[in-house]
Amino acid sequence: MKFKKLLSLFFIILAITLNPFVIEFFFGLNHRISLFANYFIITFVQIFLFLIAIVIFKNGFYKSLRTIQRKDFFVLFVSILLFLIIVETLMHLFLPPIHMIEINNNYPLEKVSHKRIVENNLNLFRNVKNDYFNYGFKRWGNLSSDKSRILIIGDSFTEMVTVNNGEEWYSYLEKNLTGYDFFVYGQGAFGTMQEYIIINDFYDIINPDFIILQFCQNDFSDNYYKWDKRLFPYSFPGYRPYLVNDEIVYKLPVPFAKLRYYSRFVDYILNMYDRIIIIFYENNLLSRPEWESIIKNDKEYVEAMNTTTKIIRKIVKRTENSEVFLFNACKTYPDNEEMFFSQFNLTFIPKIPEKIGEICFLKDVNCHVINDGHHNLVGNKVLGEYLVGYFNDNNLINLN
Repeated sequence: MKFKKLLSLFFIILAITLNPFVIEFFFGLNHRISLFANYFIITFVQIFLFLIAIVIFKNGFYKSLRTIQRKDFFVLFVSILLFLIIVETLMHLFLPPIHMIEINNNYPLEKVSHKRIVENNLNLFRNVKNDYFNYGFKRWGNLSSDKSRILIIGDSFTEMVTVNNGEEWYSYLEKNLTGYDFFVYGQGAFGTMQEYIIINDFYDIINPDFIILQFCQNDFSDNYYKWDKRLFPYSFPGYRPYLVNDEIVYKLPVPFAKLRYYSRFVDYILNMYDRIIIIFYENNLLSRPEWESIIKNDKEYVEAMNTTTKIIRKIVKRTENSEVFLFNACKTYPDNEEMFFSQFNLTFIPKIPEKIGEICFLKDVNCHVINDGHHNLVGNKVLGEYLVGYFNDNNLINLN
């Protein structure tokens, strides 16, 4: 009897604790639950726990199980199944999916602006505004102009949300290459495959004379599904295109991806789990998956390199009428980086991270946002001026 009461009390306390307000405070983004569906799911779990507590207190848990007949189990199973079908149907009718496959990119046609506060240096904050123009480009030149055109494509190191428009590293190229129209597209967490899709969609519209492809060492993992998935929950937060058997396939690099695809109810439940896991990582309750640790698997390492090779070759083939430059803005990897990129018909600008690090060290300045690997205002200036000098010294692009 005592055990029955304690067990019943446990479920009552659990039901009271797992209420939307507690979940919102401890696990919600900015202490808020952003979707009404999450309130619904939490409330449903709460009611279910209360029902369990009542059954245990009234009949006893084990006694209840012994007195239930086989047909009662069948009725219970069918009832739960019908309930889940109804919930699933309602969620499909009234709630959008958390993860969507966007094979044809929905490029915005109007100007969009985003504001944020950035810790440019220790305890020194800046208000930053980022403007996005035609199709989400940070720069969209004049297509009616007779000027030569430069297309710059990259990930977050090109989107560069840590500085204002006109302060990014490529703004220094703009100031020195006044005879060119610039078209710049950068998107955080993009891999090389996603950058290829942007190039493929806009190459014939822009017809660039030069292309600058900004690479990052994590593109190797971004381009290979197994590697990307193992970095969960810091993998790409949506469906990403991967090159599989020379075909573009969209996959979700998270646990239970197929189940999430078929069940919206499960997707919403697991999305809450994703957020809880991130909270655990950020509070050091779990060991964060490190990018470098994944490369210990030689087979996956080779497959990731081979996949990246195929994607870059697709880019070079698609842009065969343009001169392509490529540089790594993040961290030199692999050790034979120059040898790896020398196999492509493009101009590779080597050791950018080391060069920028040396310049910042000699000038005794901080070149990165606090607690962030991206360049701050000074870092963008150093990178931009270095690239201007590199292009000028090697006569790669005519500065006049």
